Amino acid sequence: MNAISITLQMKRFKCGSVQEESVSPPNPYNIYDDCGANSAYIRLYNRYYAKKLNKKPIRERSNDNYNCPHDGYEDYLNLPQVRKALHVRTEDTHKWSDCGGEYEGTITGQRKVINELLNTYKIGKIVIFNGNFDTVCDFIDNQRFVDSLGLTKVSPYSSWTTPDGSVAGFVQHYEKNLSFVLVRGAGHMVPHDKPEPALQLLKNIVGITQF
Repeated sequence: MNAISITLQMKRFKCGSVQEESVSPPNPYNIYDDCGANSAYIRLYNRYYAKKLNKKPIRERSNDNYNCPHDGYEDYLNLPQVRKALHVRTEDTHKWSDCGGEYEGTITGQRKVINELLNTYKIGKIVIFNGNFDTVCDFIDNQRFVDSLGLTKVSPYSSWTTPDGSVAGFVQHYEKNLSFVLVRGAGHMVPHDKPEPALQLLKNIVGITQF
């Protein structure tokens, strides 16, 4: 037996000894979420985004992993006592579901919408925010979109913090009171992933505090 055949046998042994595991694709709405996307988001992604992004659809999973905080709330919100507490009409037998129902209407470009809000309706403050772990509506594209509006930046790109001094993300302010805010460590659902920074973000938006 020569050295080459011994080497080949060793390689076969090493490859054969590796245990194979089935790994599910990451949650596109939060790539670092151990729980993965819930069923509603998976259906939404497969229907609208997978084809647009030329990605493979994600296999839908059951909604019974109650160890994950965003699983089970659909069942909870459909409990009779919860529906009553939320003042859902008793004659309404429709079962609530996340991202449920069909979208009706025409799609309008966001550039037109933002320009109307700024120049026609003169909204006092507009904040566009993203979590940096969201790959469906990612922060890079959104910040490039805001930059492309041609508005003057009125302050440097800087960090913003929660009350305990932790860096919650970064913010860029533009003229006409438009701001782009990055929420660090959050996915698509910012309040779910980062509740304290989300609350601080809301306080900053309504003027209780400042970025």
